[in-house]
Amino acid sequence: HQQLGDLVSGMGDVTGTLARNDQALAALIAHLGNVMGDFDATLAGNEQNFHTTIVTLDACLASSRAACAAAGVDPTMKTSWPASVAGSATASA
Repeated sequence: HQQLGDLVSGMGDVTGTLARNDQALAALIAHLGNVMGDFDATLAGNEQNFHTTIVTLDACLASSRAACAAAGVDPTMKTSWPASVAGSATASA
């Protein structure tokens, strides 16, 4: 009985929140519709290019992770590049 009461109470909270924010929700739904329309228009005729990009990107990311590991660089880029990396300001100074 408690779980059913909690469910009904939770549904009341959700319904109240939706009622208080109905304009924002409507705007969000309209915006998502626009985004999907833009995405469809962008992708139209370019499906194969999109697929190729994703496949190529996966290989590129794998290579960059390996290169970062070999250079001793954190692949998340949360650390700075070592001074010995060509082109860095400290390496050329």
